[in-house]
Amino acid sequence: MPRRPLLLAAALLATALTSAAPAGAAIKTKPCKDQAPLRCGSVKVPLDRTGRVPGEVTIQVAMERRAKGDTGALIALAGGPGQGAVAVASSFREVLAPLLKRRQLVVVDQRGTGDSGVLVCPRLQVLGSLDPVRPSLVRDCADRIGPRRQAYTTADTVEDLDAVRAAVGADRWMVLGISYGTFVAQQYARAHPDRVEGLVLDSVVPDDGFDPFLLDSYTRVARVLREQCANRRCKGVTEDPVADVAAVTEQLRAGPLRGARFTATGKRVTAELENSSSLYLTLLAGDVNPFLQPELPSAIKAARAGDPAQLLRAAHIATGSRTGSKELSVGLNVTTACGDGGLPYTFDMPVEERAARLEAGLAAIPPSSVAPLDLDAVRRTSIADDCQLWPQGDVFTKPVSGALPDVPALVLAGRLDLRTPMEDALEVAKALPQAQLVRVAGTGHDVQDADLSGCVETALRRFGDGRRVGTPCKGRSNTGSAYSPAPRSVAELERARGVAGLRGRVVTAIALTIADAQVLTLQRLVGGFTDQADGCLRGGRFRATGFAETVTLRSCSYVPGLRLTGKLGIDGGTLRVRGVRGASGTVRVDEAGYIAGTLGGERVREARPEARRIVAAAARAGAARAQLDARRAQLPALRAQARRLVAARAAGVGSR
Repeated sequence: MPRRPLLLAAALLATALTSAAPAGAAIKTKPCKDQAPLRCGSVKVPLDRTGRVPGEVTIQVAMERRAKGDTGALIALAGGPGQGAVAVASSFREVLAPLLKRRQLVVVDQRGTGDSGVLVCPRLQVLGSLDPVRPSLVRDCADRIGPRRQAYTTADTVEDLDAVRAAVGADRWMVLGISYGTFVAQQYARAHPDRVEGLVLDSVVPDDGFDPFLLDSYTRVARVLREQCANRRCKGVTEDPVADVAAVTEQLRAGPLRGARFTATGKRVTAELENSSSLYLTLLAGDVNPFLQPELPSAIKAARAGDPAQLLRAAHIATGSRTGSKELSVGLNVTTACGDGGLPYTFDMPVEERAARLEAGLAAIPPSSVAPLDLDAVRRTSIADDCQLWPQGDVFTKPVSGALPDVPALVLAGRLDLRTPMEDALEVAKALPQAQLVRVAGTGHDVQDADLSGCVETALRRFGDGRRVGTPCKGRSNTGSAYSPAPRSVAELERARGVAGLRGRVVTAIALTIADAQVLTLQRLVGGFTDQADGCLRGGRFRATGFAETVTLRSCSYVPGLRLTGKLGIDGGTLRVRGVRGASGTVRVDEAGYIAGTLGGERVREARPEARRIVAAAARAGAARAQLDARRAQLPALRAQARRLVAARAAGVGSR
């Protein structure tokens, strides 16, 4: 389930288990396909180190050759659980370059992921991020995997990693984790403290794991919403984003929100936001999609006012496209989630008795603690609900407890992160004697890829060089202004500078429609869609190439009534404008975003509309000018950020 990962509770790991890792001969490697200069190999490990279930797992490894002058190694751990990493190891190599000056990079497919015996549960794998994960599907997945399902906990992965360490010949290494990988890193450090040179934890899972009801996230929703809108960033959009979410949550108690959405062929279909858990998961999607996050305040405000179109489209982006099992094994995700423990019931308990424990756990949660959402959302997204039909009698190796080692540690936290909230990073940092904490304003999940300010790269470089990190992100932020709500009519728009009357408003509508298609392209790319074609908000369709370098519009309507047809490239293009009586015509948009042509039979010369949505998108790259030409200066930076985030998603660092 690409939504929230797992609860990870602490328990003692038997000494016999930690001593069972194979001594490890030198790993045999060959060039990784299309990833020079990385080399790939494998390490065989026992499937079940307790001996309950026979067999082996082959752990796939990608690594650099040890270079002259290397003083150590660094292992990079992907998130999920369930994300493969070896196939995109070169992405890690690029992102982690500041840490690799004198370190050999090692990347693995953790057991059950990628090419390390991936667990496949087809009925779960086809679900989108907003689709319900029914307990019966989790039970069917467990049945499909069979008895070996008991050997896929975090503790099992930890011992695999030490076998890989021995095989690559590293006495000690730096352990870097992103998202769920931070929990694996912490568990490894507890189990093998003498093997850890240092820790880098980005988007941090609590050291004792997640609450089975994901309360670490729900209890921070209000704080994150308010911080996103602080310093007048939601001016003209909403006065109270928390109240807006509460109001839409109340609407959803009466039934789903329904409205029109347009497909890539321009077909009108009925879309719906089913319940409050769907709203929560849409908010969560903003964590890993900085082009979606600034749209959510206005989308939720508009839905509260009776116009759900933006929110329904945002939910569609949040749902994402289908994910291959080698990219993210949902089977491994639920198996580790259920197996790591901490649930309000145990698996030696009859299935029919677990529901009462689940209800008791929910009843103990004050509804006010999860406001502006509700306990129905908590139930539907909880690990406790997902796992309640897991087969009786399974025995899992539990996570390790005890102190974290006294080693250098860099802890990175995005202040707008809901998946792994900043508060969790603070607690983990307190448990690490040498921790240096870097909080990044205006940033959600996976801060290494989401940061545009350069401060995180500075922090990594200083830490990698053994220097004090300091406060490189102080006074810097990746926060952009919230997008304005989609207009309900041309009449409500401001006129473009220098163009009178209705034609001036149409020029602004043209600019907003173009910007919406460009931003939607970036939202879709980071959201995992490979086909950059979709319906426009109010009708028609568009198709883009690359990172919105070319956008083709077909009767595309963002403002009701106004339809645009034509093709725009980096250097501009020509559009036919239809639908507004007295202001139809043809215009040319140049590379700077200036609009000229004929509308309503009269000439328009180099119009320059005040397009807040364009400025809001550009603000994420640091633009402050309230002019359309900000798009020319900043869109390349936005595209560059999208490229990094797409690579990060492929590398398994974009979700827990």
